[in-house]
Amino acid sequence: MTVPIPNTNERPSVAEVIQQATRVHHQRLERSSISKALMSEQLSLCQYANILGYWYFAWSQLDKWLAANKPNNLEVNTIYPEARSELLQNDINAIAINEFQPLRLSYDKPFEMSLPGAWYGVAYVVEGSRLGSRFISRHLRSTLCINRNSGLSFFYDDVKSSGLDWQTWLRLFNQQAEQQDVRDHAISGAISVYQWLTQVFNEKRD
Repeated sequence: MTVPIPNTNERPSVAEVIQQATRVHHQRLERSSISKALMSEQLSLCQYANILGYWYFAWSQLDKWLAANKPNNLEVNTIYPEARSELLQNDINAIAINEFQPLRLSYDKPFEMSLPGAWYGVAYVVEGSRLGSRFISRHLRSTLCINRNSGLSFFYDDVKSSGLDWQTWLRLFNQQAEQQDVRDHAISGAISVYQWLTQVFNEKRD
């Protein structure tokens, strides 16, 4: 799901440029096997628990990368995405499906990106992923009859991070990315995240 990013300036904002540059990559991720399985009307609780295993692997890697590559800039704390992989582990534990098998990925490479300004692009993708939560959570509540306390804490329809709504976060993000002159690196970081996630989410169990 692509959400328009308003901009009153003549020059496109960093977020707008990232959104345009990653549009095809975003669409490929939405067509991945795990993404499509998550939105299936025939989704079972056991299948959902297995799907969460893929998300946990991906988000634990991204949480670690964001922490390890955080820029030496105090202002970045205002746009630092909340670490959320623990929520996925809590959801798996809350479901407590006997048939759940520990995830075995043939593609288990960690996310890697060395460009100094790539952090902003990765942060944009991770924070922006919250925007689809309302649509996903409605589907999961209807299909699986679960709530925030029984397996829906990660996809719960709360798009705020550290008290910021998306538009406020975007404004701060654009200001900081422009100040740090990381436009090109941010685009590369965002594209790399989408490509890596698509590889992870197209994996199948042994």
